[in-house]
Amino acid sequence: ASLGLINMAKSRYQIKVASFQEVDSENDLHDALQVIQNSKFKIILASFSVEIGRLLFCQAYHMNMTSPHYIWIISNWLPNYWWRIDGQVLITGSNRSCDRHEMDQVAQGHFSVKDQTMSTSQHQKTISGYTPQEWQQIYQQYQQKLYPNYTTAQRRAPSAYDAVWCIALALNNSIQPLLKVSNTTLDQFEYGSDVFNDIFVQQMKKLKFAGISGPVSFTPNGNRIGGIQVDHIQGSDNAIPTDGPISKVVLVTVPFAFYFIMVLGLLLCVCLALAAFLFNIRFNNILSLCVIHSQLNCVLAVAAIICCVGIFLLASDKGVIGFNKLITYLSCRSQLYLLNVGYSLGYGTLLAKIWDIYKVRFNHDDQPTR
Repeated sequence: ASLGLINMAKSRYQIKVASFQEVDSENDLHDALQVIQNSKFKIILASFSVEIGRLLFCQAYHMNMTSPHYIWIISNWLPNYWWRIDGQVLITGSNRSCDRHEMDQVAQGHFSVKDQTMSTSQHQKTISGYTPQEWQQIYQQYQQKLYPNYTTAQRRAPSAYDAVWCIALALNNSIQPLLKVSNTTLDQFEYGSDVFNDIFVQQMKKLKFAGISGPVSFTPNGNRIGGIQVDHIQGSDNAIPTDGPISKVVLVTVPFAFYFIMVLGLLLCVCLALAAFLFNIRFNNILSLCVIHSQLNCVLAVAAIICCVGIFLLASDKGVIGFNKLITYLSCRSQLYLLNVGYSLGYGTLLAKIWDIYKVRFNHDDQPTR
């Protein structure tokens, strides 16, 4: 990062700067990143040219110093998608390189901070009489006619246009103060004159107007008060980035192998319950079975079958029954009722058997029988 940004971070915002690295050539990139990596801090503020930036990001990719492990904040005056290049980015002195996919990957998640170059009020009249939208159309027609191949400074054109207006307004507003203070005019301007310099600065600080690049005004120190644009690079070219948590519905289904084994187990349980039911019906008149309550055993077998059907429906998720709304509704409702009915019927039958055994075990005189 530039020394000015570092000093501002320290003095104005009391930000602790763990390491400051100034790179003179591409050969110093690895050493500079290694120092930052050893410092254990994860926020990197950087300012660089396009060529050095591509090499820096490629080197950071191979050192795993990318998002989400590191946060890159760039003072960005660079063009859109500056990190992309036809072909590969080659790091001098090593066999490492980065293709377009890898450069897109390392660029993901970084922040860029830059001045707002165009007013957000596209249809509001400015001091020139044009709206930002009208001015942009006129500028593009002029550029395509006279300088069709020159697009580098297009981002700065609105600010340059407003700067010309600042100079014109400051000079115009200085006419009366010059006459009053020193009885001079603009035609008598002299380089190095303190009178002219002080009046020009005073009038410049008082300016406040709507420009093509946005509202124009200045602080007492002479810095422009304007909008700041913060970009967060995320997603693909055609994706709309999000500014909050993403809620996504994920369909989780039972693995088919596990489902198949469970169905086989349920079928076995149903077969055993049916066999017990038929056995109790067939031999209902045998005395020994009367003692063990064949009727209750039949009810218990039916309860077991009902529970097995409910469990089968519970396990049959959308991966099995599909996405039909009616079938899904009937399945959800049926499993709820079947499990409750089956459990209640089975548990009630067991309690009835216990009570019946108690009556058989003890006679009316509370004497145990054999």
